Amino acid sequence: MLYEQIQSLYDLKLYDDVKVLASIALTLCEHGQEQFGQTIRYQILCLQADAFFYSNQYKQAEMCYRSAMQIRKLLKGKGKGQNINSQAEVDMKYHLHECYIHLKQTKDAIQILESISAKQRSCKVNLALATLYQKAGGNDRSAVTAYKEVLRECPLSLSAVNGLLSLGVKSQEVETLIRSSLTSSSSLEWLTLWIRGQGHFASNEFSTAATTLSALDVPSLLYGNVSLLVSIGENQFMNGDYSAATATFKRVRNLDRMCVAKMDLYAHLLYREQCTTELEILSLSLIQVTETSPEPWIALGYYNLLLKKLQRVSYFAQKAVELDARNVDGILLKGLAFLEAKEPKKSLMEFREAIRLAPFRFEAFRYLVGAYISCNRMREAIAAASEICKSIPSARTYTLYAIVLAKDSASVEKAKSFLGKAIKLDPFYLDAVYALVEILQTQQQYDAAISLLQEQINHSPTSRLHQILAELLRRKKDHTAAFDHFAKALRLDPSNSKATSGLMEVEKQGTAATDRAPDEDSSDNEVSVTIV
Repeated sequence: MLYEQIQSLYDLKLYDDVKVLASIALTLCEHGQEQFGQTIRYQILCLQADAFFYSNQYKQAEMCYRSAMQIRKLLKGKGKGQNINSQAEVDMKYHLHECYIHLKQTKDAIQILESISAKQRSCKVNLALATLYQKAGGNDRSAVTAYKEVLRECPLSLSAVNGLLSLGVKSQEVETLIRSSLTSSSSLEWLTLWIRGQGHFASNEFSTAATTLSALDVPSLLYGNVSLLVSIGENQFMNGDYSAATATFKRVRNLDRMCVAKMDLYAHLLYREQCTTELEILSLSLIQVTETSPEPWIALGYYNLLLKKLQRVSYFAQKAVELDARNVDGILLKGLAFLEAKEPKKSLMEFREAIRLAPFRFEAFRYLVGAYISCNRMREAIAAASEICKSIPSARTYTLYAIVLAKDSASVEKAKSFLGKAIKLDPFYLDAVYALVEILQTQQQYDAAISLLQEQINHSPTSRLHQILAELLRRKKDHTAAFDHFAKALRLDPSNSKATSGLMEVEKQGTAATDRAPDEDSSDNEVSVTIV
């Protein structure tokens, strides 16, 4: 009677009632007032455990599942377990593994899934095992085997595809495995490019990955697909193409305001550009979608970092890391909060952890170098910048290394050499240009600096380029050209305060020159300064 009522309540998803009534039934059984067999007791415990599980009470669910498993073992020992559904036991172990995940007990989660025999492991069990093996580390071969089992049963499991690629399996092998498991390959023209793009990402070839995946963003294939755009934006971000990544993530937001994936990277970009209003809108929008993913908390953290509300930043960063201990932006955010609070020594640990999890994440190295410099530990700063130059030789890593070297007058020429390498790799990488111009100015090589700036302006003019060029021209007493470039800088960015003050200075100098001009009777000999 009681069991049937508990089962009925469970079927109706009245989990609070299931928890209470199951507890009453089990107590009555213990006191001898209800004569339940062990099989019925096992089934009541399973229903109670599931009720706790679906109520997000994972510790209570774990205890009930464990009690049920002990009864199941006892019944098997007495030869009375034949009537218990074996698939139900598999499902129970899968739920128990999920409890362990929520309780941060990874080792126990792996062990309970491994206790399911290979023949009984469903696709979701193999995928869960593969993911856990990969996160735990040290068992890549087992992870590859489990991922391959998933693809044999579900050839288009993109999670398994990405898992295999991230473990070093070649994209051609993955594609062959998928196609051999498919009964039909119609409407899968996109698949090859998708796998190749994800393969390049797994190999840290971010520029090639972005280009390959962008080839899918056409009307005949996957134009406007949000998952594709998120992947493209992530690769652009990782490659340091921040303006392109920002534009891509804006497309994602326009297409799907509910998308949460990789919005932590978008928040980082908005923080970097100090877009306070946009970051506020993003963070409030994301937290309304979900509170169980790290991205909304990271967006809130970056927003409060711009507002200098550091206690809130630390709180939001900690929330993100509690939800996903491997979320790099959550860890970076914790480090940035310490750095902003003038506690660079505390930030070092966070930035090192970010590098451990993501050794190809440039931002982690950049912040680590900045923290070392704040601690006056120049030797470590140079070593960290040198390390990323070796692992990721690129324009921005060479520039980072050069900026650190330039802080010591004895290594300025070496810094110039690395900036030259950076500009050779990417002739229009502006951070390298700005750094080299600054060195040339300190060495009073104004003509070389002006020539470099004019070359950049001819290719892609920015407000800052015009402003710096104007300051150099003013230093060389070319006030007319300086005025012109200050004006252009303000047209491109009216909020450029340095251009505004520079323009006022040039106007003052022009007025002073006019006041000092000789007053001649002949208009042909009149000297005046006219600033257009």
